[in-house]
Amino acid sequence: MPAKLEVWSQSWNNALLRFDDFSPDHNQIAKSFLDRVLIQQERGIELSVDNAPVVAAIIAESPQKVAMVAMSAVDPKSLRQLGPHLVEARGVEWLCICPPESAVALFSGLPALRQQVVLQTVYARSPERYERLKSHTVHPLIRVDGVVMSNAKGAPLISLRLDELQIKIRDSGVSPAEIDGEVNELMQTFDWEVVSAMMMRISQWFETQKIPMNSASDFKTHLKFHSLLAALPSVLPDATLRVWDQRVISALARMPDATWILKVLDQFPIPSIRRILEMMDAETANKDMAVRNQASRLLKEIRDNIDTLNFENIRMAVESE
Repeated sequence: MPAKLEVWSQSWNNALLRFDDFSPDHNQIAKSFLDRVLIQQERGIELSVDNAPVVAAIIAESPQKVAMVAMSAVDPKSLRQLGPHLVEARGVEWLCICPPESAVALFSGLPALRQQVVLQTVYARSPERYERLKSHTVHPLIRVDGVVMSNAKGAPLISLRLDELQIKIRDSGVSPAEIDGEVNELMQTFDWEVVSAMMMRISQWFETQKIPMNSASDFKTHLKFHSLLAALPSVLPDATLRVWDQRVISALARMPDATWILKVLDQFPIPSIRRILEMMDAETANKDMAVRNQASRLLKEIRDNIDTLNFENIRMAVESE
């Protein structure tokens, strides 16, 4: 791309050329460009310092359909240079409705501070497009309660919410249903990758707590942790999930009879119950006789009594397998 084009595109104070200001030469350039786009159907057109202002005017002032076609025909590197001008001319909403590849090119050409402001508007209009553009920022940015900010500014707020969530997991006065509400709020407040990272840290913290399942309050704590696992599927590695599920199986093995086994297991979220039953089934083929016998006994107790005892979560987990 000619160096002069980049100089032209970075001159933010230069007024964008308008149709009313077109000279005969501008009209000829516009005609030639539109012929290449509409008649010859060229794509990947690189702009020069001469035709860039004219093409920018065509995209900025033409009806939406024409502007979209013209923009799609321009080489992404050239379009990136026009980003500041076109976003200014057509508004931030333009990034939400134009083709994704064009939106990325335009957005990538914006200065860092402009990107930060633009992302807030884009998120309010189109969360999906926000996610697409966010990976193309000059500097890493995150969303905290609708405000897009730097990672450094967001880190203390993330840590605060993480501490609050840990307290609620250990607080016996907070129910598993309330934890579900907390997760929904986190998903509204933070970006997905932030919530995922928070879940990883919660898992690491929970591991350090070494909480047994011997008391009602401790059992409730485990239920709340499994509520997080159910609300945020596929965040933790399978190996980590197996560790948590195995602890439930060990607790079930200490139950006095089938009624207690079913009563305890039924309180877990359906995704957890499904994983636990699948683990039991796999363990019936384990080389370790003690593991094999424990899994076989638990499964037999569950299968023999599931039709006579009313435990809806277990029934739904079994039926969805």
